[in-house]
Amino acid sequence: MNPIHNQTAESDRNLVVFDLDDTLLDTSRGLRVACEHVSSRLGRAFSDGALLELLRYFDPRSAIELALSSVDEADGRDELDFDKALATFLDLEVEHSIPLVDPAVLCAVLDSASLSCAVVTNGDPTQQRRKFVHSGLAEVLPKDALLVCDGEALPFKPNPEALKKVILDNRAAHTLVVGDRRTDVMIGRLLGCKTVQIKSPRSILGLEGSANDYFGEADVVFDRMGVDVLHYVKSLAWTCERD
Repeated sequence: MNPIHNQTAESDRNLVVFDLDDTLLDTSRGLRVACEHVSSRLGRAFSDGALLELLRYFDPRSAIELALSSVDEADGRDELDFDKALATFLDLEVEHSIPLVDPAVLCAVLDSASLSCAVVTNGDPTQQRRKFVHSGLAEVLPKDALLVCDGEALPFKPNPEALKKVILDNRAAHTLVVGDRRTDVMIGRLLGCKTVQIKSPRSILGLEGSANDYFGEADVVFDRMGVDVLHYVKSLAWTCERD
């Protein structure tokens, strides 16, 4: 047993820790809708650089700055309100980042298998918590099961501090990490957990290295978050941890 789980060895409750963006939510869809709106306001499409910035870091502020930098003053850049554009972008991202699996179904399936659930995500705390509320996750999971790594209160993944916290808070006997990014696989491996990889637009585009190397790091890879992932989680041999 991994040392972190040695501290909770008396527990018989296992834990599933999910990433949020492009794992539980189709955030890439929300970003595309937001991009289309801002693009129409600019009168031109986002540059490739701006789009890659969004997909790689989910950083709308930098992406909008890149998009604005491609607009000449003669095209009306001085008339553009950056703060208003950013606020609209963030609203649209939340509104259109739809759940890939119904949160109520997710929790019901996991609870039927006596599995606890938590979400650990990188990002801006305000924006990520808006997604928790809008998606319905905040209705089915307690507040302390929804962790945002903002680089201040909690260090960004792949630092394992947030994962350690939820493991200890839940007194988990074993833990499974489910996510789409290299950081999710890394923190799971660091703490000896099994990992599930969800393919996403970012990983498929090769933004984080070779696709073969990238997906090969996880124990199991799925094309998309859905009921097949939940069936796998329920059937998993939980007593068997990654070496």
